[in-house]
Amino acid sequence: DMSRRRWSDSHTWQSASYQYLLNNAMSLLGRFSVQQLDSDCEAFGSIQEEFLLAWIRQQENTAFGKDHNYADIDTVSKFRDTVPLSSYPDYLQYVEAIARGEEKQLTSDPVHLLGATSGTMVK
Repeated sequence: DMSRRRWSDSHTWQSASYQYLLNNAMSLLGRFSVQQLDSDCEAFGSIQEEFLLAWIRQQENTAFGKDHNYADIDTVSKFRDTVPLSSYPDYLQYVEAIARGEEKQLTSDPVHLLGATSGTMVK
């Protein structure tokens, strides 16, 4: 297959072989990636559910998680029933606690910065 290819006069057999192998490897990787993407797209609902439930497990010991019974949530339906739609005022007490230096309010990860944006005009 490679002997039928044309390559630049500046290529040596070694550089042409390297480019040929690299091109084939990248094509194979690309085909695998497309297959994986197609598979993930077909199973997006279960992947999203798995992600949500894993995130809930990570956050169940936060103040917000305790207030919303994250420890009892094991399905998407329970999440929908337990955690209401909300807006910034619903989070204000947690944000103020974070500003006072309290940990594990909205996230189990350390908070390094609270930043005001144009979307946070409350107060």
